[in-house]
Amino acid sequence: MDPTSRRPDRALVVIAAIVVVLIVVALVAVLTRDHRAELDPASPEGVVQQYTGTMIDADLESARTLVADSALEECDYYSEHQRDRETRVTLEGSTVSGSTAIVRVGISSGYDGGVFGSSYVSHDQFTLDRVDGQWLVTGAPWQFDPCGLRGVQ
Repeated sequence: MDPTSRRPDRALVVIAAIVVVLIVVALVAVLTRDHRAELDPASPEGVVQQYTGTMIDADLESARTLVADSALEECDYYSEHQRDRETRVTLEGSTVSGSTAIVRVGISSGYDGGVFGSSYVSHDQFTLDRVDGQWLVTGAPWQFDPCGLRGVQ
């Protein structure tokens, strides 16, 4: 066997080993990282994070503490949406103007739908007002409508 014919085999083994190491490192990085960065709970973004988390977890008492009374005074209907535990909310941006804030989000909801499942993503926003020094939700996308919290204390 010609010695030059073995070099491509070694090069291929080295490249394959590097690829395997990179894949293992990437998997370890993805599996060990915290998927949810905790935002400042006193910021509009942090309030939206707390509010959506409590609504997804069906902790309505905690969610109610993050909603302005004025938001519930405008409810002329009853709203109780089934919140899927597979719902994900991602922060897309925010704007603060005086005592009002708009927090733009992407909402991804998944449903069991066969081999690949199905999901949809919507882009919406939360509105918040500063009330007595605290940011409170005054408007939310339909998936997190605060009107269902009217009777919650």
